Amino acid sequence: ESLRIEGSVDRIGETKELDKLDYSVGILFAKPGAFGPASTFTASLKANIQDPDAYRAKILTGAAGATFELSPTDTFSGGGELSWANIDDAFGSNSYLTAAIPLEYVRDTRNDKLNATEGYRAMINAKPSYEIKGQTFFSSFEASASGYHALGDEKRFVLAGKIGAGVLVGGRSTFEEAYAYSKFARIVLKTNDIDFRSRPHSAEEAAFLAAHIAGKPMTVTYSDVEKAPAVLL
Repeated sequence: ESLRIEGSVDRIGETKELDKLDYSVGILFAKPGAFGPASTFTASLKANIQDPDAYRAKILTGAAGATFELSPTDTFSGGGELSWANIDDAFGSNSYLTAAIPLEYVRDTRNDKLNATEGYRAMINAKPSYEIKGQTFFSSFEASASGYHALGDEKRFVLAGKIGAGVLVGGRSTFEEAYAYSKFARIVLKTNDIDFRSRPHSAEEAAFLAAHIAGKPMTVTYSDVEKAPAVLL
């Protein structure tokens, strides 16, 4: 078994203000063989402060679960998580208490976990969650895959790639919906690129909506959506 304490201070970009940095600290405990030779029990307590330009968040998370090695390449993990968060953003200052059940399945055929030159890693993750104060149920899902292939006989070069995403939440969203979107962006998409459309519209926008949107019939079809190169939700 092992007990690890970790912490970090980081910031994307430059700042001279200490309160604009991102802080995190955590205690992690792991006990191999807790439920059999191919299992590991884990427990953690983490605290972090996030301060990008769009929001400031204080988050405390406790979690416990187990990982089972189904085969040399396949693992399954599940557990429970309780998270408290206080978030200051465009909607004001709000606190949330969320219970979740994270579940994850991973297939990893890479020849080297730290410096892979062949193989792939595929992961599917589901996290049903319930925000206790707002009595709101939501769930996040994530699927990802990465492949590795070395070029040349000496395998000095390896092909690699990464996909990023952002989230834009409409101004009519409730606090609970906005929180669910922010959790989806930060936890599932692994991005801080999230913004809220909460400001009052301008006279120019009102005139445009009145002339081109209000009272107009819906003309977009499912066929249009299927053929569209991009769709903004």
